[in-house]
Amino acid sequence: MIRRLVLISLLGLLATAMMGQQRFIPSRPPSDALLYERPVFGVKGGLTLPWLSFTDPRLMDLAPDVMPQRSLGAFVEFPLHRVVTLAPELDWQTRGGSTTYRYANHFPETYSIRAQYIALRLPVMGYYPVSDRLKPYLFVGPDLGYAFRGDIRLSHPKDSPLLDFTDTISSYNYRRLSLGVVGGAGVRYNLPLLLVTLVFKADVSFHAGLTDTYSWRELAGQSSPLNVSAYHLNGGRFLRGLEFHLGVGFFINKPDGCGGFRSNCYL
Repeated sequence: MIRRLVLISLLGLLATAMMGQQRFIPSRPPSDALLYERPVFGVKGGLTLPWLSFTDPRLMDLAPDVMPQRSLGAFVEFPLHRVVTLAPELDWQTRGGSTTYRYANHFPETYSIRAQYIALRLPVMGYYPVSDRLKPYLFVGPDLGYAFRGDIRLSHPKDSPLLDFTDTISSYNYRRLSLGVVGGAGVRYNLPLLLVTLVFKADVSFHAGLTDTYSWRELAGQSSPLNVSAYHLNGGRFLRGLEFHLGVGFFINKPDGCGGFRSNCYL
């Protein structure tokens, strides 16, 4: 079911981009500058460093463990202006976090959440042209994610007398739907080849979840916490993450000298 939804979403992004192209009679030959004014479709991948943010004062001081995860996605860019672009994307990411502490000041234990998300993002990108081919940019936009699988774990060293626990993520112990915001900075470069011009992107961003990931059943006392030491129901539990991505794409429609804007053409 998830694979079908992802495939339908990707096809929808590509179809919408191709339907949005316009053709006019050119008033001047196309240039590298006009390449930034045409829709782009591409794929991206990278590394994320997720962690959990607690609002309970007794949990706020827990130091997060480094938990690098993979990220994959697809994007479409629709020019709105010469320096402004709407860039919807569909991403697959593992979110959550891990923290290690000592139980009763004696035995170390690790509490972790690894939730796999499908996320739809709608960032707006603002470019600062350095040359016709090179443009640094800033971006910010909303993030709507759904956790389709994952687990919550409580683990200990092999020599610990404490037992390990694993609980599969469900609506009983996790709020699957997440609303957040993502923002960051990057650089984009056009590489002309013999038959096509490729678009390369590299960026770094920060993701902040705005919705509490505790489920309503937990808050209502219908689902018991896995671990009261780090899974406390006072306050909230929110998603955070640093992201590093590389992307490559191609222009969807052929250059017509108009750059996608009627003001560049005559009839």
